[in-house]
Amino acid sequence: AVVSTQSTGREMIVTRNFRRIPVAGKVHSIVFDKTGTLTRNKVEYIGHLAVYRENGDIQLSGIDTSTDIAQGDILYLMATCHSLTPQSLQSKDHTIDKELFRVAEWDMVEAEDKTLKVYSGKIDNLGECKISFIRRIPFHSDKRTQSVVAEIEHENRVAYYINGMPQKVIECCKPKTIPPFTRQRIQAFTKQGYIVTAMAYKNLKEDKGKYKELKDLQKDLIFLGLLVFGDKLADGAKDVIKSLNEARFTTLMCTGDNLDTAVYTARQVGILPEAKGVRERDRVVEITATSDKHGGLIIKAHDYDDGSEYMLSSAWGDSWDPPNYVINGETFHILDNYGGTELDRVIQAGKVFAEMIPDRKKHLVELLRKMGHETCMVGDGSNDNAALQAADVGISLRNSESGFAAPFYSIEKDVRSVPVLLNEGRTVLAQLLTILMFTACYSILGIFAESMMYSLFYELSEAEWIYIDLILVMSIDLMLGYSESRETIATSRRSRQFFNSLRLLSMLCFLSVCTAVQVSFLFYLKVQPWYVHVETTTSELTEGSMEATYIFLLIIFQMTFPAIVYTMDREPVYKNRFMLCVFAILYTVNTYLDIFPDKLVIQIFEFYVSPSMWFRVQVILISAANLVVTIIIEIIFIVTRPKN
Repeated sequence: AVVSTQSTGREMIVTRNFRRIPVAGKVHSIVFDKTGTLTRNKVEYIGHLAVYRENGDIQLSGIDTSTDIAQGDILYLMATCHSLTPQSLQSKDHTIDKELFRVAEWDMVEAEDKTLKVYSGKIDNLGECKISFIRRIPFHSDKRTQSVVAEIEHENRVAYYINGMPQKVIECCKPKTIPPFTRQRIQAFTKQGYIVTAMAYKNLKEDKGKYKELKDLQKDLIFLGLLVFGDKLADGAKDVIKSLNEARFTTLMCTGDNLDTAVYTARQVGILPEAKGVRERDRVVEITATSDKHGGLIIKAHDYDDGSEYMLSSAWGDSWDPPNYVINGETFHILDNYGGTELDRVIQAGKVFAEMIPDRKKHLVELLRKMGHETCMVGDGSNDNAALQAADVGISLRNSESGFAAPFYSIEKDVRSVPVLLNEGRTVLAQLLTILMFTACYSILGIFAESMMYSLFYELSEAEWIYIDLILVMSIDLMLGYSESRETIATSRRSRQFFNSLRLLSMLCFLSVCTAVQVSFLFYLKVQPWYVHVETTTSELTEGSMEATYIFLLIIFQMTFPAIVYTMDREPVYKNRFMLCVFAILYTVNTYLDIFPDKLVIQIFEFYVSPSMWFRVQVILISAANLVVTIIIEIIFIVTRPKN
């Protein structure tokens, strides 16, 4: 984990607790916020649509992309309906608030009485225009709007302006002020990935202090029109999702934005298929839920692309090849309150969860974890804090706000840091598993060999055990923990249990082959014409013998095999330069001990050396054949199996 911490640091990922890195290796589902995570959060003003009258009827104009906004309430709303201060105007953030204020081309000052004012140059020869803030109602994730009570000084009136989610704003407006086909016009923009907000206002002719209650302000409003913004994909977002999908992660989007905008972005990055296909898994199905008058649940589904009704089977959500479900926050809330299994079924095949407030984001993460999905949440704003804390792994793409809630944060706001961390996590778990398997196998092989010697009243010498424990095993253990992460994310996902049934079966086969080779080799040794039997007594064990010598020379090769075999489905051994050097040295020493031992070595290790050079070579050939067989078994049981 320490090595991975250093490596992730080089890739601009920081963690306050390096012990959380292995948890990232078990992640199954990755939940992405949209704005600022998969998109740049550098909002660009596209244009506005204004309400006008024609032949006595109200209409909604075509989109006006000019930044030269005419005097009137739309301009005043742009200049005042925000949460900016003179200080925040200097920040590098590029929000909708700053973009609107930029388009308005007004200035902001703080008066001596601490009152904020915005002002402009001459408009229609009226002189300098000033607007004072009386009350600002900041954006709230539940209301999805922000508003302001302002005094337009040069017109001697007080007005209330509101801007935000079209559905919420329209609910506050007088129906007769809303042009026909407004909702269709909104959907036409959102389906192209644009962000759309609605504007409304009303004049407050009474006493300013009377309107303290928000409910009094947000009623009987006059609809002003729509604002349209664009937000481009973040650099590398498509490549990130592609690499995660190829590594068999489940990628989802959970955002507060409009469903159509979210679906468009999800298709652009690859969370959803780009176009409707023949296979069921290429379809996008929108799930909607309502309650009837008796409190019952009504669930409907339709094809997102053509609007046709989609028939939900009795096992919907449990299919081997389900479609991609998309839902909004209201449906999520209704299904959650109903308390049945319907929400679990949606989540099982859900890909886009839109119009979600922070509490629902958190609840989605909690439900994924409850269903057994190790979950990673990726976000960049304070509205993601709760979900970041609820996830198994929370990654903040900003070293502020959400950064304090997440165990991991990116120094640079870059979504490409996500696969870096997940790759490190899988690498750490792979290292832990390899070390555990290596330790278990070499211990069992050593115990079996020593037990076999005990049965013959022989034992390995102290020098032989020192060589095994201090030189061979320790050097391999150290190098196994010093392997760098893969260039691409491993496709296999580590389960909660290191030793699952398949892994145990693989290890059992490995040990069976190696112990069978030991026994067979011992019998083969005894039938050699030059074999010398060393007399033993039942009262004490004898250290020096041909049996002990050649079982030792065999197991020092066998004990290196787990380090090779149990990295077959991960980064190859040959890419670990340190490990290659260690193996080269160990095999050189092992070969020297077997074929060319000098008198000092024979004396220290208490060897009984075979006079046959061919037999000494056979020890290496038998070991090589043993390695090949165990590699084939590992390939059959693990490498070629479908990854979980």
